[in-house]
Amino acid sequence: MTEPEGPRPPESWPAVPTWKPPRPAVPGARVGRVEGATTRVEGHGANVRSESVLGFRLVDPQSGVPTEVELRGTSIAGTVRDGDWVEVAGEPGRSGRLEPSRVHNLTTRADVVVAGSDRSPMARMVALLIIVVFVIVAAVIIVGVVQVFGEPGF
Repeated sequence: MTEPEGPRPPESWPAVPTWKPPRPAVPGARVGRVEGATTRVEGHGANVRSESVLGFRLVDPQSGVPTEVELRGTSIAGTVRDGDWVEVAGEPGRSGRLEPSRVHNLTTRADVVVAGSDRSPMARMVALLIIVVFVIVAAVIIVGVVQVFGEPGF
């Protein structure tokens, strides 16, 4: 049997890169590598808008332990791919999953941002404003009815 012709691999292979993040996490955040990145659109009914969902596992470079991450909203601007280094702020919820409205992709140096999330502070403020307006309108109607018809006699 003869050896195959053609280029041969070098005698000493280049060193395997270490599995270290590009930089440490800022306080209150964690840095890790993305695994299992998926995107999908979920619909919740005929009269309800659909949601874009970006999900992935954030693998800790020290321990190798993954944490589930899920971004949800009307739309998601930006991307993450398997192997990207990302920084995610916050702590996991009761489900053990991180549900941020923003992720910083350290590999591309771009933010991945959720728009129209019902978990965002702006969405909560708008919901609170709608409730306050509804209560004020209901109070005005009740006061008007009492003034027109007078106080009921007992």
